Amino acid sequence: MKKTIIGISVLTSLVSISMADTITYKQETNKPITTDKIFKQSKDNKVNGEIPPGKIGGERQVLLNQEVNGKLYFVGKVIRKAGYRTQVHYHKHTVTSCVLKGQTTIMLEGYPNRTFKAGQCYVMPANIKGANVNTGKTTLQLLDIINVPVGAPFMNTLENEKGEALNKETNDKHL
Repeated sequence: MKKTIIGISVLTSLVSISMADTITYKQETNKPITTDKIFKQSKDNKVNGEIPPGKIGGERQVLLNQEVNGKLYFVGKVIRKAGYRTQVHYHKHTVTSCVLKGQTTIMLEGYPNRTFKAGQCYVMPANIKGANVNTGKTTLQLLDIINVPVGAPFMNTLENEKGEALNKETNDKHL
Protein backbone atom coordinates (compact mmCIF):
# COMPACT_ATOMS: atom_id res chain seq x y z
CA MET A 1 0.00 0.00 0.00
CA LYS A 2 1.47 3.31 -1.07
CA LYS A 3 1.09 6.27 1.34
CA THR A 4 1.24 9.87 0.27
CA ILE A 5 2.16 12.55 2.78
CA ILE A 6 1.21 16.12 2.05
CA GLY A 7 3.59 18.50 3.77
CA ILE A 8 3.08 21.99 5.07
CA SER A 9 5.68 23.06 2.51
CA VAL A 10 2.70 24.39 0.53
CA LEU A 11 2.83 27.35 2.90
CA THR A 12 6.43 28.19 2.18
CA SER A 13 5.94 27.89 -1.55
CA LEU A 14 2.98 30.31 -1.48
CA VAL A 15 4.42 33.05 0.68
CA SER A 16 7.89 34.20 1.61
CA ILE A 17 7.75 35.82 5.03
CA SER A 18 10.83 36.51 7.10
CA MET A 19 10.85 36.28 10.88
CA ALA A 20 11.43 40.05 10.98
CA ASP A 21 8.01 40.53 9.37
CA THR A 22 6.18 38.37 11.91
CA ILE A 23 4.25 40.48 14.40
CA THR A 24 2.85 39.43 17.74
CA TYR A 25 -0.37 41.05 18.82
CA LYS A 26 0.32 42.63 22.25
CA GLN A 27 -1.54 44.93 24.58
CA GLU A 28 -0.47 48.55 24.90
CA THR A 29 1.42 47.53 28.06
CA ASN A 30 3.55 45.28 25.82
CA LYS A 31 2.39 42.13 27.63
CA PRO A 32 1.42 39.14 25.51
CA ILE A 33 -2.27 38.34 25.12
CA THR A 34 -3.60 35.82 27.59
CA THR A 35 -6.93 34.13 27.08
CA ASP A 36 -9.43 32.21 29.14
CA LYS A 37 -9.91 28.50 28.56
CA ILE A 38 -13.57 29.15 27.77
CA PHE A 39 -15.38 32.03 26.05
CA LYS A 40 -16.57 34.54 28.67
CA GLN A 41 -17.38 37.65 26.61
CA SER A 42 -20.78 38.99 25.54
CA LYS A 43 -22.37 37.09 22.67
CA ASP A 44 -23.47 40.16 20.72
CA ASN A 45 -22.08 41.39 17.39
CA LYS A 46 -20.02 44.26 18.83
CA VAL A 47 -16.25 44.42 19.31
CA ASN A 48 -15.16 46.98 21.89
CA GLY A 49 -18.69 48.42 21.86
CA GLU A 50 -18.93 48.86 18.08
CA ILE A 51 -20.26 46.83 15.18
CA PRO A 52 -17.28 46.37 12.82
CA PRO A 53 -17.42 48.43 9.61
CA GLY A 54 -17.97 46.89 6.19
CA LYS A 55 -20.10 44.28 4.50
CA ILE A 56 -19.78 40.63 5.47
CA GLY A 57 -18.29 38.46 2.76
CA GLY A 58 -15.31 36.74 1.24
CA GLU A 59 -14.14 33.53 -0.34
CA ARG A 60 -12.09 30.68 1.15
CA GLN A 61 -10.06 28.23 -0.93
CA VAL A 62 -8.92 25.03 0.79
CA LEU A 63 -5.22 24.33 0.22
CA LEU A 64 -4.77 21.62 2.86
CA ASN A 65 -7.33 19.68 4.90
CA GLN A 66 -5.71 16.59 6.37
CA GLU A 67 -6.22 14.49 9.49
CA VAL A 68 -3.09 13.20 11.21
CA ASN A 69 -3.17 11.34 14.55
CA GLY A 70 -6.50 12.81 15.65
CA LYS A 71 -5.71 16.37 14.61
CA LEU A 72 -6.95 18.32 11.62
CA TYR A 73 -4.37 20.41 9.77
CA PHE A 74 -5.98 23.10 7.64
CA VAL A 75 -4.54 25.81 5.40
CA GLY A 76 -6.98 28.05 3.59
CA LYS A 77 -6.55 31.03 1.32
CA VAL A 78 -9.01 33.82 2.11
CA ILE A 79 -9.94 36.41 -0.51
CA ARG A 80 -11.90 39.47 0.61
CA LYS A 81 -12.74 42.58 -1.45
CA ALA A 82 -12.02 46.06 -0.10
CA GLY A 83 -14.67 47.12 2.42
CA TYR A 84 -15.65 43.54 3.32
CA ARG A 85 -15.16 41.71 6.63
CA THR A 86 -15.73 38.51 8.56
CA GLN A 87 -18.70 37.94 10.82
CA VAL A 88 -18.01 38.75 14.48
CA HIS A 89 -16.73 35.44 15.83
CA TYR A 90 -14.27 33.68 18.09
CA HIS A 91 -12.13 30.58 17.85
CA LYS A 92 -11.73 27.87 20.49
CA HIS A 93 -8.20 27.28 19.17
CA THR A 94 -5.58 29.75 17.96
CA VAL A 95 -5.44 30.60 14.26
CA THR A 96 -2.32 31.90 12.52
CA SER A 97 -2.88 34.18 9.52
CA CYS A 98 -0.39 35.56 7.00
CA VAL A 99 -1.29 38.45 4.69
CA LEU A 100 -0.26 37.71 1.09
CA LYS A 101 -1.71 40.81 -0.61
CA GLY A 102 -3.45 43.93 0.63
CA GLN A 103 -4.05 44.75 4.27
CA THR A 104 -6.40 43.75 7.04
CA THR A 105 -7.38 45.34 10.33
CA ILE A 106 -7.96 42.97 13.23
CA MET A 107 -10.50 43.98 15.84
CA LEU A 108 -10.24 42.01 19.10
CA GLU A 109 -12.38 42.57 22.20
CA GLY A 110 -10.34 44.40 24.84
CA TYR A 111 -7.45 45.31 22.51
CA PRO A 112 -6.72 48.21 20.15
CA ASN A 113 -7.28 47.56 16.44
CA ARG A 114 -4.15 46.47 14.54
CA THR A 115 -3.50 46.66 10.81
CA PHE A 116 -1.35 44.05 9.07
CA LYS A 117 0.00 44.34 5.53
CA ALA A 118 1.35 41.94 2.91
CA GLY A 119 4.28 39.96 4.31
CA GLN A 120 3.08 40.09 7.94
CA CYS A 121 1.59 37.33 10.07
CA TYR A 122 -0.44 37.39 13.28
CA VAL A 123 -2.15 35.00 15.69
CA MET A 124 -5.86 35.17 16.48
CA PRO A 125 -5.99 33.99 20.09
CA ALA A 126 -8.56 31.50 21.35
CA ASN A 127 -11.74 32.62 23.10
CA ILE A 128 -11.54 36.34 22.23
CA LYS A 129 -14.24 37.65 19.93
CA GLY A 130 -13.29 39.79 17.00
CA ALA A 131 -13.51 40.52 13.30
CA ASN A 132 -11.12 40.82 10.37
CA VAL A 133 -11.80 43.84 8.12
CA ASN A 134 -10.25 44.57 4.73
CA THR A 135 -9.46 48.25 5.31
CA GLY A 136 -7.26 48.50 2.22
CA LYS A 137 -8.13 49.76 -1.25
CA THR A 138 -7.41 46.43 -2.97
CA THR A 139 -8.50 42.83 -2.60
CA LEU A 140 -7.08 41.12 0.49
CA GLN A 141 -5.50 37.67 0.23
CA LEU A 142 -4.34 35.85 3.33
CA LEU A 143 -3.60 32.34 4.55
CA ASP A 144 -5.31 30.88 7.61
CA ILE A 145 -3.35 28.09 9.28
CA ILE A 146 -5.30 25.98 11.74
CA ASN A 147 -4.52 22.88 13.81
CA VAL A 148 -7.47 21.55 15.83
CA PRO A 149 -8.62 18.21 17.22
CA VAL A 150 -10.75 16.31 14.70
CA GLY A 151 -14.40 17.32 15.16
CA ALA A 152 -13.64 20.58 16.99
CA PRO A 153 -15.41 23.66 15.65
CA PHE A 154 -13.34 26.00 13.48
CA MET A 155 -15.09 29.15 14.67
CA ASN A 156 -18.17 30.27 16.54
CA THR A 157 -20.09 33.06 14.82
CA LEU A 158 -21.96 35.68 16.84
CA GLU A 159 -23.87 37.33 13.96
CA ASN A 160 -25.57 36.17 10.81
CA GLU A 161 -24.42 36.93 7.25
CA LYS A 162 -26.50 40.14 7.26
CA GLY A 163 -24.61 41.45 10.30
CA GLU A 164 -27.46 40.91 12.77
CA ALA A 165 -26.58 39.79 16.29
CA LEU A 166 -27.51 36.20 17.12
CA ASN A 167 -27.03 36.78 20.88
CA LYS A 168 -25.87 33.19 20.99
CA GLU A 169 -23.04 31.26 19.37
CA THR A 170 -23.25 29.12 16.27
CA ASN A 171 -20.61 26.44 15.74
CA ASP A 172 -19.15 26.24 12.25
CA LYS A 173 -17.54 22.81 11.95
CA HIS A 174 -16.99 23.06 8.21
CA LEU A 175 -13.34 23.45 7.30
